[in-house]
Amino acid sequence: MTEMIAHDALARISALKDGIRTPAMLFLDDYPYPEGAAAIGPGRTIDFRDFPEVRYPASVSVLNDITGEGAYGAIYLRGNEVELSHKGAEIYWFPHIAELLGDPRRLVDACIGARELAGTSPLIYAPGTGRPNHMALLAYLGIDIFDSIPLVTASRRGTYLDENGEWKSPLDFDALLKENEGSALRELKVVRRAIEERRLRDIVEMRSRSEPWLYAALRLADEEHREFFESHSSLKPKKVMYSGPESIERPEVMRFRKRVLERWRPKGGVLLLLPCSSRKPYSRSRTHRKIGDILHSIGGWGAVQELIITSPLIAVPRELERYYPAGHYDAAVRGKWDAQEIEAINEALNTIKRSGSFRHVIIHLPEDMEFVSEAVYGEWTVKGSPTSSESLRNLRVALEGALSDVRKESAGKRALWTLQSMVEYQFGIEGREMVDTAKGRWPEIKGFKDGKQTVSFVGRKSSLSITGEGGKILAEKGIYRVFISDFEIKGDIFSVGVEGADPEIREGDDVVIVRKDEPAAVGIAEKSASEMVESRRGLAVRVRKKIR
Repeated sequence: MTEMIAHDALARISALKDGIRTPAMLFLDDYPYPEGAAAIGPGRTIDFRDFPEVRYPASVSVLNDITGEGAYGAIYLRGNEVELSHKGAEIYWFPHIAELLGDPRRLVDACIGARELAGTSPLIYAPGTGRPNHMALLAYLGIDIFDSIPLVTASRRGTYLDENGEWKSPLDFDALLKENEGSALRELKVVRRAIEERRLRDIVEMRSRSEPWLYAALRLADEEHREFFESHSSLKPKKVMYSGPESIERPEVMRFRKRVLERWRPKGGVLLLLPCSSRKPYSRSRTHRKIGDILHSIGGWGAVQELIITSPLIAVPRELERYYPAGHYDAAVRGKWDAQEIEAINEALNTIKRSGSFRHVIIHLPEDMEFVSEAVYGEWTVKGSPTSSESLRNLRVALEGALSDVRKESAGKRALWTLQSMVEYQFGIEGREMVDTAKGRWPEIKGFKDGKQTVSFVGRKSSLSITGEGGKILAEKGIYRVFISDFEIKGDIFSVGVEGADPEIREGDDVVIVRKDEPAAVGIAEKSASEMVESRRGLAVRVRKKIR
């Protein structure tokens, strides 16, 4: 019935066999449904008699005990518990969602519960949810099909609806309904375009300001379903905009922060704290080039761990500055730090300080960041601007003094522990054994194990790519594996051939394909682990190289 052609986390663009694409809008000429059918496009209908019957309101849970079979199913509430009529349907309707609009916690829990039970492949239709300013959030929560019930209701009240909420209108019912339907279709196009470009979260953050409960729902989704959203969030680079306090909880932000604190290990005897820059990666900015010149001139590369302090990513090690999202974001800068940012920065610095073996800490941060002294004690070097002559002179003196007291390493050693840090971040601590030698000049760096190349940094994907030898090590360590049935690999791997996948795999990860317990190929995951296992359609792994 459907084929997914693009997705952004839980939101998908799917093609129905009759040419309609979701997210879609059902147009109800009459209410209730005329003879059980509603139009999904010119000349096309969905017959509601195909769905199992759901009784509502949801509070009458005794009436909701539903069974079904085939391609059409129902999702329903028994009290606050989400249940399915049956597994394996291609499209479910969830009529209780409309009851939960305005109740952010129950709405978010119901939508996520529905996706956890039904999986990410089936479509979900939620009657009564077609208000334009609600569409982006509901698509973000996994709803695929809306309808025009709210447009009809609003038009009868003399209310115009758009992406910013509702407004009084002098138009008569017929003219106003036409305006409201046009508004809904325009917003639907915006949502689809945002999904195609993987920018739906940006739209959700904008629309969430139109009603307080929408903003509350977004924050609850971030705070209480973080791991679920992260598991469906891509690692493929894109330009992202962080414009509000909710950005600090975005799935890709929290994943980066968590991996830095749990996977990455600081190295060197001197910790150097630096400000961020508007230009990405930071090392291309004027400020960081000047700091880099100082480090080069005094031979500090092998002993200094650079750490960029920024919001919303909090702490970005220099060697990870090109990874997504660190190398691909733009954030609102006010020159002020709020309590949530301060707490996150100090918690991160405390963790990094404990996991390192620093003999000296140098703080080259603006004076408005004096709060970091609560987490680390160090020598402050900035007077006025970080790039003022006095500030740079202070930095040089502080670094020269610190480096006289710690062991310096060769450029080759520095390149190796830079690469080891990248491997740890990308594949976990177990993966660090993938490299014992590094060659090349950053960022064109390659890693070797026992003389055989295992990884190389690829700028266009902002991460390491593994070779066949690297894939063998991943398979041996039991990480980032995709298991396929026994067939000859002649091209890419599709979901129908996947039998299992390690749960840490996300879309965009480098993976090793395992057949009959042996590494057979390496490639890039086009779906998360759960999606490639659950789905029977679509590309799972784009194969880059077979392993001989």
